[in-house]
Amino acid sequence: MPFKLKLLLISLFVQVFGLSEIQAAPTDEPVTILFSEELNEKGEQIPIPVRTKKVFTYIEKNIGHKVVFKQYPWARALNMAEEGRGVIWGISQNEERLKKFRFSLPVYSDRVLLVTKCKDKANYSSINDLKGKMIGLVRGTIYGNELDRMRNVFYYTDFDNNRIESRLQKLMYGRVDALFFYSGSYSNAEVEKNLNSVSMKLTPDQASNAEKLFCVNDKDFATLNVYFATKLDADNSVIDRINEVILKMKKEPWFVARKLNK
Repeated sequence: MPFKLKLLLISLFVQVFGLSEIQAAPTDEPVTILFSEELNEKGEQIPIPVRTKKVFTYIEKNIGHKVVFKQYPWARALNMAEEGRGVIWGISQNEERLKKFRFSLPVYSDRVLLVTKCKDKANYSSINDLKGKMIGLVRGTIYGNELDRMRNVFYYTDFDNNRIESRLQKLMYGRVDALFFYSGSYSNAEVEKNLNSVSMKLTPDQASNAEKLFCVNDKDFATLNVYFATKLDADNSVIDRINEVILKMKKEPWFVARKLNK
């Protein structure tokens, strides 16, 4: 049989039996989790916090899918999630985000603290006390509906990236009067210790100075829940499964005992 005729017969056979498009069996797509990249003063990635590691490890072991974790600057991670390119972690709710995202159950809460230089520390008890002050914020981050509404109404804003060294330098040199700082710690003393240890790297000449440079205001300015979230019209099954894992995780002794940081 001539070769060309053989090819024609094979082609007809394929078309008749519907084999013209041979597709591989569907695969289980991995779940991509996007989260914020934290950098030190040298531009190096800071290790993932212990409590984040615990949550990620638990999700990975129990979700029933392969999970891929990807770190980006917060604004970029948020933008990618808005485009439907993954599940974002560490996000809080506000009115605008509720129009864009489907949120998981809350995982835990973060405190919004006001940090000042200790020599300028005052008893800030409400937003009104911030009137006329320049407050440092992280670009793309929310601090609660009330605080966000009052931006440039009762206080001025200076936006920065989420590198704490850069933010503390602005505070140190008076470019901002104070800054809002997220923390999962229940202890202001612990937060102050960590912030002042960073300041010693920025100003080695102050390493022998026993006085603290940065202080945390006594009053918390907000407490915000932390969630996973996906684009509103994304596959709901991913968040549904994450919610099942969150409910299970919240019954674990280490979670109930609030030992997220240990």
